[in-house]
Amino acid sequence: SMNAWANTYTAAPNCGFFRTPVPVFTDASLFGADNYRHSNVTQNAANRNNLVVVNISSTSSLTINIRFHPYTSSAWTTYTVTLAPLESQQYSFASIFPGITGQGELAFNYVSGGSWLGYVVRTDNGTNDGLLELPYMCNVLNWPN
Repeated sequence: SMNAWANTYTAAPNCGFFRTPVPVFTDASLFGADNYRHSNVTQNAANRNNLVVVNISSTSSLTINIRFHPYTSSAWTTYTVTLAPLESQQYSFASIFPGITGQGELAFNYVSGGSWLGYVVRTDNGTNDGLLELPYMCNVLNWPN
């Protein structure tokens, strides 16, 4: 089992952080060689997003593609992630998809490796409250095209 949390830090002068708990995952709930979809990701002046990817395998590297397209376009932008065994990384949406804003669809597309997790923490820019958003499995072959 794994238990985790995501901290959202605020800058001076107020400082501090807001903690978003991530539920306990068991072997049955870990991601495998499937694609995961997250609809309605919103990146704008009111919301920011952090994406987290965790490689659960202690023996193999993990490679996935994080893909996003705003609903105003059918074009996908792809960011490839490769993690060492037991490595986890948090990515700011704005840093991996610079200049892309609005509401759209996010995909975690498995390329190679073992068991893993991926999720999004959406943060309200006014209150700094974080909301955990888990994707759902989309096992349609070659999705998204």
